[in-house]
Amino acid sequence: MTGYPRDGQPHQPTDRSWLLAAWGVPLAVAAAITIATAGFGALVFVVAIVVGVVATVLHLGQRK
Repeated sequence: MTGYPRDGQPHQPTDRSWLLAAWGVPLAVAAAITIATAGFGALVFVVAIVVGVVATVLHLGQRK
């Protein structure tokens, strides 16, 4: 699947709102925790990245 509409079908914009939930929110929370703990919560960034990767893999697997 290329993401392009087939002949005769109207083009529908791609919904990328899942990116905010998969990457934006966890990274924002990790940044807030890191700032609030004066850098001691930096390990939360690793967890946020893992959450983003897992959510991306699950999302791409669901599309097939």
